[in-house]
Amino acid sequence: MTLIKEINRNSMIIRPSGRSTDFISPSFGYGCLYNCSYCYMKRHKPQGLDIAKNTMNILTEINNHCMFAEIDKPNQTHNSYTTYDIS
Repeated sequence: MTLIKEINRNSMIIRPSGRSTDFISPSFGYGCLYNCSYCYMKRHKPQGLDIAKNTMNILTEINNHCMFAEIDKPNQTHNSYTTYDIS
């Protein structure tokens, strides 16, 4: 069984976060290769790791999004920068 699989990330949805970042980007990877007993990830992907092959597409979407994103600053994530969780 292959534990690491390269995939094309199809969904380019950027969602508001409002916690530690302003937005959550499409994922560059999903899953984990460790087997920590406390981890929530095992419920969603019990084995292996998916890694996006189209990382430049994801970065382009983030770049396009940040050009037009309207965020009230300062906020709890950063005083002046718009922040993204790129997972």
